[in-house]
Amino acid sequence: MIYTIEKNILHSIKEKKVLEKEVQVLIGENLQNLLQLTFVEFEFSVEKKRIDILAFDEEKNAPVIIELKRENAEGLFDQGMEYFNLLSDRKSDFLLKLHEKLKIPADIKKVTWENSRVIFIGKNFTQRQQRAIDFQGLPIEIWEYEWYENNCFYLEQITLKKTAKLEIDVQKNEINTIEKIKREFQEYDKNHHKNRSSENSFEIFEKIEEELLSWNNVVEKFNKLVIDFKTNGKSFCSVVLLKGKIRIYFGNKSKQKVQSSILEIRDVSTIGKWGNGDYEIDISDDENILEVFSLLRQSYNNVRG
Repeated sequence: MIYTIEKNILHSIKEKKVLEKEVQVLIGENLQNLLQLTFVEFEFSVEKKRIDILAFDEEKNAPVIIELKRENAEGLFDQGMEYFNLLSDRKSDFLLKLHEKLKIPADIKKVTWENSRVIFIGKNFTQRQQRAIDFQGLPIEIWEYEWYENNCFYLEQITLKKTAKLEIDVQKNEINTIEKIKREFQEYDKNHHKNRSSENSFEIFEKIEEELLSWNNVVEKFNKLVIDFKTNGKSFCSVVLLKGKIRIYFGNKSKQKVQSSILEIRDVSTIGKWGNGDYEIDISDDENILEVFSLLRQSYNNVRG
């Protein structure tokens, strides 16, 4: 129960009775503030399947499907699988819409499809629903909302354990839905990047990682090509592990003018790149690592505001 306080007396705030369409429009028009996503379209239709909200994750370079669920509705797992099948089989339809609305390059390889995800938003989700999608590598999120009479709106993600593994049963050499989803939309970990780099590069990365994770409210996200470091839900630098060096993207050109007398900093704000940031530096040893920390601290402070 949520209360207002008037002369030290609590008054309960009641839920506001609203239509699902009102919630859909409110969330769609405030996607950047609520979920750090870019709105694409309401009621996007593919193969007679209507998607409540199609969004795009600029940081992960991937489409996001958002579906509003009625209270006590079942079938999150089945519906999630159906959406992933659509994404996998009809990439061109999604790409055309992204190109039309956001000017995303009309090249399927330019979108990081494996970072796509499905978000279900509802008033509450049962334990049964939560268990149904609580698997490793299954990119489905659930968020609960409340809309109150005083025009307060609440939205929070439900944290799942993601420890259980999907058991795959493939019969007659046919690829079933779950295996297809695991192949198309997979999660990555630290070892994935370690195997792509050299021993020297990985040692340098671990020093950078240790420093960044010691800063307040920093989380690490492993993607296919880059490792993102975020604070307040926003990326302040991306690290790419290569065989002979580490490449770091960081900074916002409009907020951070950077200079260094010992590091070569490149402006990559107008070119395509793997990571998030307007500046790029390469390092092949830890000789100037304190200078790197200083630059990344500026980017971190800018994101935190």
